[in-house]
Amino acid sequence: MNAATVLPDPDQLRLESICAHAEAITFVVSTRRPGAACPTCGRRSERVHSRYRRSVADLPWQGIPVRLRLWSRRFFCDRPDCPRQVFTERLPGMVPRYGRRTERLSAALRLIAYAVGGEAGARLIVELGMAASPDTLLRLLCGAASGPAEAPRVLGVDDFAFRKGQSYGTLLVDLERRFPVEMLPDRQAQTLARWLQEHPGVEIVTRDRSAEYARGIREGARQAVQVTDRFHLLANAREMLERAVERSRHRLRGVAIPRPQVGAATDEPTESGGQPRLPRRGSPAEQAIRQARQQRWLSVRQQVHARRGQGENVLSISIDLGLNRGTVYRYLRQEPKSGSVRSRWVASILDPFLPYLSQRWSDGCRSGMQLWRELRERGYPGSRKMVAVWTQHQRTRPASTTPRKYLGRPKVEAADGGAPARASPAPAASARQISWFLLRDPASLGPAEAATLAAIHQAAPQLATLQPLVRQFGRVVRQRDPAAYGDWRERALNSGICDLAAFVAGLDRDQDAVLAALSLPWSNGWVEGQVNRLKLIKRQMYGRANFALLRARVLPAV
Repeated sequence: MNAATVLPDPDQLRLESICAHAEAITFVVSTRRPGAACPTCGRRSERVHSRYRRSVADLPWQGIPVRLRLWSRRFFCDRPDCPRQVFTERLPGMVPRYGRRTERLSAALRLIAYAVGGEAGARLIVELGMAASPDTLLRLLCGAASGPAEAPRVLGVDDFAFRKGQSYGTLLVDLERRFPVEMLPDRQAQTLARWLQEHPGVEIVTRDRSAEYARGIREGARQAVQVTDRFHLLANAREMLERAVERSRHRLRGVAIPRPQVGAATDEPTESGGQPRLPRRGSPAEQAIRQARQQRWLSVRQQVHARRGQGENVLSISIDLGLNRGTVYRYLRQEPKSGSVRSRWVASILDPFLPYLSQRWSDGCRSGMQLWRELRERGYPGSRKMVAVWTQHQRTRPASTTPRKYLGRPKVEAADGGAPARASPAPAASARQISWFLLRDPASLGPAEAATLAAIHQAAPQLATLQPLVRQFGRVVRQRDPAAYGDWRERALNSGICDLAAFVAGLDRDQDAVLAALSLPWSNGWVEGQVNRLKLIKRQMYGRANFALLRARVLPAV
């Protein structure tokens, strides 16, 4: 047997015997060194005072728990002026003082806690031949030093939420080595500046459009080049386009975005005269509640416009009415008497089978259960309820199996029960849907979509001018062309569109970082990935994820 594969440190320990039991293996070991140094004065002594036995847990052997029965010694200190007359020999790097487990076992438990946490780690180590409570694993994790000593050259900065909308922190990521280096308890400029001053050597910092982070970087690392994240530039451009669409919503009330064409999953014909899949019809009571809710929010929108017209600022309006400031700004961009329609088409697993359903409905099949069975034979993985909802929207009169007590409801006006139901008008598009539609390449639009785009341009000429400018800005950012950015900026300022002018003014305030984003390859992509990992860890730990524990789980274990 090779003792080096069993003992924590064969240079310090000698294997005396092995005792095998049904539940564990015990190694009887003793120390090899003839003497030890006094921990107080440092003088070496070889005069043994006594011996005692320690029981220490070690790494399992083939999944079987291992215990070390360690015979340790006490020595006399021969230095007359030393206050310690008797001391116990230390075993650094192998067993800590008063420790009940070896250092290598503690390191293994720490790595498991870092990877999966306390509760999951405690369940895992039982299968591996170790034992520790969830609290012990978390205590080992929080007590370990973490984070690299050297400052990164390229640093990524982004915020994350402890409680969304209430408290936030900051995550710092080394973009060259691609791992997090530090977590800050808030997202204040002073905190970031203090960390940068304590860790000199940062040359490039990527960030989002936050002015607070920009100020912190200027104060803490004035020599560092700031790089604005390109994704946030594109997102800000789309949000600007959405605000412009919101201002023109009263002119776009009759515009509906065409639904995407659904391809058939089988060899059946794709022509369909049936009604598309729509949200569930509500009862009269539910419809009354929805109408009352819409009227209530319409009244709130009118109050916002009235109080703003009287000269009140947005902050006081949001506090008095209990609204978020972003909601107040959105209401001010809308017309006071126009309600917002949120109904929209949502893709589902039933869509590829709609042509077959419409064909069977035209053939006279009215049984939702029968249609579901046929779809299941054709590979439909969904539930029967979704097919039943679709059949409900096709009916113009009650089914033959409808109970008599439900037949007293008002009938829907229809010509013939066997004919397909009249297609309902497409729901009005929201500002976000229209903004995403305007960002599509005009060359990729079909005939119906091209007609919708022409209708939008005719109803709101300002959007006809704004759309190509926003799409050109997207090409400039994706191609990282600083020269083209200057030409785009001149065109944007000469367009006379207030939303676009405000967007350009924001870019000018952050001009150096924007130009660096168009000329350097660095971005916040890896930081966003680490933030996503942080969110996963935070949700795994539920309510136990305080700052110290979350920091220990996020930063690399060393």
